[in-house]
Amino acid sequence: MLRGYVQVTQLTTNLTKVNKEPWDALLASNNMSHVTIALSNDITVPMTLGWWEPIILLPMTLSTSLSPIELKSILLHELAHIIRNDYFVQFFIEFFHSMLFFNPFSYLFKKELQLAREMACDEWVVSQTEQPVEYSKLLYQLATIHVTNVPSVSMKLLDNQNELLT
Repeated sequence: MLRGYVQVTQLTTNLTKVNKEPWDALLASNNMSHVTIALSNDITVPMTLGWWEPIILLPMTLSTSLSPIELKSILLHELAHIIRNDYFVQFFIEFFHSMLFFNPFSYLFKKELQLAREMACDEWVVSQTEQPVEYSKLLYQLATIHVTNVPSVSMKLLDNQNELLT
């Protein structure tokens, strides 16, 4: 848990804040005006950091290669994590996992909860955008980018590359 805190601290010091103006309507419609959007060279997949003042962190490389609709889908996915209070769930998962590290079922439980959280956020994005095919193509694109260059700091998008095929 301490290592995760150090990594998050490093990420928050090396980021570039983005002008939120184009996304103000999206953030306001979800009552998330306090969310900061930033770019980082240290990650390859989008992620959300913080709970008091959440930061949606996007990879610098993705910010130039995605269309506005794809960026909106990514932001909606990360907003879903914030709306669902997934940071609390993640904290408790990590806490209990560190206490039960000797139990092999704790690893399975942790993986299943993480997958369920991601799937719930994906379902919410599809319900908001009503474009499931385009969103699935975007997820595939993000997964292939992540698999080809996994950084040391980034959280895993997929533990098993074959999960896209099931």
